[in-house]
Amino acid sequence: MKTLGITRRIDELGRIVIPKEIRKKLHINYGDLFEIYVNDTESIILKKYSLLSENETIINNYIKLLSKKIKARIIV
Repeated sequence: MKTLGITRRIDELGRIVIPKEIRKKLHINYGDLFEIYVNDTESIILKKYSLLSENETIINNYIKLLSKKIKARIIV
């Protein structure tokens, strides 16, 4: 994990502000959904939620089949 040297306090409602530099770099926008994970080393992991990532295998298989059927390369 890369250390950025940025610290933030948790407010009285349990919120943490993600610095603007990080939001910009990761294309995080107002209203984006995140999945929250806790691992064995007591770390909190935030992952940007995407419907596509849930169905990635299905989508990839569909694209491969469609590509073969139409005999053309598909770029998503």
